[in-house]
Amino acid sequence: MKKGFTLIELLVVVLIIGILSAIALPQYTKAVERARSAEALTNISTMKKQVELYILENGLPSSGFVQYKDFANVDLSGGQWSGNSYTTKNASYSAFISSNGGYIVANFLKNGQGGYGFAEAGTYDERNLGAPNIGGWYNYCWTDQMPMGQNICKHYESFGFTYLDMTT
Repeated sequence: MKKGFTLIELLVVVLIIGILSAIALPQYTKAVERARSAEALTNISTMKKQVELYILENGLPSSGFVQYKDFANVDLSGGQWSGNSYTTKNASYSAFISSNGGYIVANFLKNGQGGYGFAEAGTYDERNLGAPNIGGWYNYCWTDQMPMGQNICKHYESFGFTYLDMTT
């Protein structure tokens, strides 16, 4: 008697693995996107608190800009400064305070490349995009690429961000 698997048995196993992979991969991708968005939300929240603290203690500058890295006393985690931007694996952040108020931008990155989505928060509506003022901040998330940027921006809606779909 020969021992081993028949061709039919091997094909059934390959088919089962294929079906499981087809189900698991989209769920894995969504989990990765949510983790990226959680990092950005945490960093944006930290930056907001630092901007508010600076404005409370020092007021708004009469002219020019004060860059985030020049006044923040809380380190963001997982990245490094390059010029006036703080870059992690998932996003590049910049923030400043001007005579109008504070402004924060997170540029979502994928494989080190940016531009597939942006989260913006400001104590003033710099772009006049009409987001509601929630807690003293105007919050936007916009993208002109899909679907990852759209998924993150739609997720941000539950955190008070106005989603602006720029894909059309």
